[in-house]
Amino acid sequence: MKPFLVFALGAALAVSATVSAHAQSPNNNFYSGKRITLMVGSTPGGGYDVLGRVIARWWGKHIPGEPHFIVQNVPGASSLNMTSAIYTTAVRDGTVIGLANNAMPTAAILYPNAARFDPAKLSWIGGPSRDAMVVMVWNTAPVQTLDELFKKELIVGGSARGSAPVDYPLVANEVLGTKFKLITGYKGNEEVDLAMQRGEIQGNGGLGWVSAKNGNAEWLATGKAKIIAQYGFKPHSDILNVPLFPLPKTETDRQILEILYARDESGRPFFGPPDVPMAQLTTLRRSFEATLKDKGFLAEAAKLKLFIDPVTGEQLEGLVNRLARTSPEVAERARRILN
Repeated sequence: MKPFLVFALGAALAVSATVSAHAQSPNNNFYSGKRITLMVGSTPGGGYDVLGRVIARWWGKHIPGEPHFIVQNVPGASSLNMTSAIYTTAVRDGTVIGLANNAMPTAAILYPNAARFDPAKLSWIGGPSRDAMVVMVWNTAPVQTLDELFKKELIVGGSARGSAPVDYPLVANEVLGTKFKLITGYKGNEEVDLAMQRGEIQGNGGLGWVSAKNGNAEWLATGKAKIIAQYGFKPHSDILNVPLFPLPKTETDRQILEILYARDESGRPFFGPPDVPMAQLTTLRRSFEATLKDKGFLAEAAKLKLFIDPVTGEQLEGLVNRLARTSPEVAERARRILN
């Protein structure tokens, strides 16, 4: 893996670099006159970016002192670069936070050499929307149903290991017996979409339903593309008519799917670096929850067709702690599949 992009983070992390975390007064005046930098670990214009920017526009009004939010995109390695840098470099006072790929809670299990952080030590704030991963295919693809995915090859694209469009097809091939053919190296879902239009690939084998609903609405409405399957142990409330992948036959394989599907529970996670003072972390958690209930925010989210189904910081923390108890044998099998 290439060295992570610390140069892109320098300006953002310097915003609060002169502030000592040990010197913070745990009161409601802490954020008065300050700026909060929100690092989005994906490319501009995608589902994560749109969601992060909308939340940032409303979040500050629910924090005492009404700090101003700055949003910066730091794509690379499916949010691993950004998360690793926040973990190791960011000031730990609650003024630098991240919005990462929903694989971050499982990254240390699946990619211990690339994930330069311990998820259990991050300061989990919350997530705006539980998600479901789906398979989207172009209208000319040879596979147009879930059943056909077990009989015919489907060429799909993604960025890198650690991202859902790569990891989900790899696990499905090994554990469930699908016939995905994977092409990697795309920067994000936007490039994958362009590749589908050009005929380079035939679909996306691990696309978040929220991203599909937000970014591919016209395709889905006109029939240029369709959703043929969804991952998970139960269907997403938005797409009850889309079939679920079958469950595997062995308990070990089922546990591997539990690791993979934990991403759906993480709700596009917002987090801070380790050791954010509890006063600031509590302020961020409660203000995040209030933002997601704000009528103005919900109206804008509805206009943009963003699905809001919040996950609290405490729930994220519990999920990460549960994942940390994964047996070495199951973790090793999952890593062998993905690597």
